Amino acid sequence: MKAHLIDDDVLASRFRNRLLRESDKKILIARLTASKEETDEYTLINCGGYGRVREFRDYKLYLERAVFPERPLRPNFRGYPPRPTVKSQVFQLAACNWRCWYCFVDDDRLSANPRTSEYFSASDLLELYLNEPNRCDIIDLSGGQPDLVPEWTLWMIDECANRGMIGSLYFWIDDNLSNDFLFRFLSEKEVQRLASTPNLSRMGCFKGFDETSFSFTTLADPTRFSRQFEIADRIISAGFRFYAYATFTTPDMVDVEKKMRLFVDKLQSVNELLPLWTTPLKIHNFAVTKTRLDQERSQSLKDQLRVFEIWDQELTRRFPAALLALRPDEVK
Repeated sequence: MKAHLIDDDVLASRFRNRLLRESDKKILIARLTASKEETDEYTLINCGGYGRVREFRDYKLYLERAVFPERPLRPNFRGYPPRPTVKSQVFQLAACNWRCWYCFVDDDRLSANPRTSEYFSASDLLELYLNEPNRCDIIDLSGGQPDLVPEWTLWMIDECANRGMIGSLYFWIDDNLSNDFLFRFLSEKEVQRLASTPNLSRMGCFKGFDETSFSFTTLADPTRFSRQFEIADRIISAGFRFYAYATFTTPDMVDVEKKMRLFVDKLQSVNELLPLWTTPLKIHNFAVTKTRLDQERSQSLKDQLRVFEIWDQELTRRFPAALLALRPDEVK
């Protein structure tokens, strides 16, 4: 299927206006009950239908695991103490300004739809979290694109500080690197306050490895590909503990070796070690993903394995084996 490109900047502004109720500091959170996402095996819904528990145990979403199953596993704990099983409490902002066809979230949970979402304050969300038995000690602010409302992270941190919970919790912030709202809508002091929060990390997701694969994935203009690196650079320069995912679905396998070399060059132009902080993800046929497949997208799910092999070869040429053997959060 040939999809029309979206104007992701227009969508970002439009969704932000719907997502944020500034008068009482509330944000729009997706309701996960009665969604296709609910039927996926990895989804364990809690918090009255507005949260889910994400379990990290077998790491099937790592491309390295799929291509080289014999290798020792190198999961990224983002500063959390390494354990055989790690669980996080996830809340999902109810909109995203990109339309990644492989996203596991239902479309109506990505468009600030009031019929499938509800406004919550930071205090409201923490109460839902605290009322859960067997709570995780990781709170993951996800989406959608949570940085459409960067105030959400700030308000959650402030509420945890008011309750004396800073230091006992880990905060994982997801980000698709699509906009600069973190720096546009928070003051420099507020950004620094977040960057200096103990146990807080940010995960940016690079969509594709060139302009073609990026636009194929997100339906955004190909020129937006480069902006991801600019935003990652600003986040790292601000002092955040930053890690990255990358996805390798593409409609074009021509000259992939050259394209991957240039992609790793761009990562290293941000920080020499950024490729080592980056985990390529394996795209699966989630429940909602299956409804968006066509022949080209189905083929890209197969080709992503070959693309990862080329990524792996490129990193092997650039880094010593001792560094490559480390987990991303062990690389300082």
